[in-house]
Amino acid sequence: MLLQDIKYAVRTLLKKPGFAATTVLTLAIGIGANAAIFSAVRAVLLRPLPFPAPHQLVQIFATSVKAPERAGGTASPPDFTDWRRDNTSFTEIAAINAGAYALTGVGPAEQVTGANVTGGFFDVLGVTPLYGRTLQPEDDAIGGPNVAVLSYVLWTRRFGGDPQAVGRTLTIDADTYRIVGVMPRGFSYPLQSELWIPQRFTADDLATPPRAGACTHAA
Repeated sequence: MLLQDIKYAVRTLLKKPGFAATTVLTLAIGIGANAAIFSAVRAVLLRPLPFPAPHQLVQIFATSVKAPERAGGTASPPDFTDWRRDNTSFTEIAAINAGAYALTGVGPAEQVTGANVTGGFFDVLGVTPLYGRTLQPEDDAIGGPNVAVLSYVLWTRRFGGDPQAVGRTLTIDADTYRIVGVMPRGFSYPLQSELWIPQRFTADDLATPPRAGACTHAA
């Protein structure tokens, strides 16, 4: 019976090519839309984060009691330092402030996506560098040396995959930074980041009332 139904359907479609084309196009659009939706759902909801123990990672946002409808706001530096100081629930808390940076010094000038992060950032995610080291808490100190960690993609593009790139310098937003580490292939968190530099809070940052600052992640 199934074979007969298929033959009948084929004969009907051959007799009406316009209807057949519309039917095939409709099916193609429907299948494509469903595939796109499934891909998005899988990426956002179903596929685990590409880090060790992803079920232990938590993203923390600030919410004003005066405007609870504005959930998901970024945390101010004073809030973050208070959370980290009083933390009893998480192994580590790190701050992230994503942005774009002007990169010069080796190769042509370009703008890259990156992030200012506190020293515990890489430990929170449980990732280790391919070469060199990651940023450490002591790198957060005001007045400390400027250091940077590169993504695998940026390291390959600017230095041709040379391990000796660790220890060399780049100019990031007109300041000189020494490269201390290179991350493994595939690591680019957050927002396809290609470099990471220390997030340093000045006395003025910590004295100001809550403002848009660095959102925090904890594990």
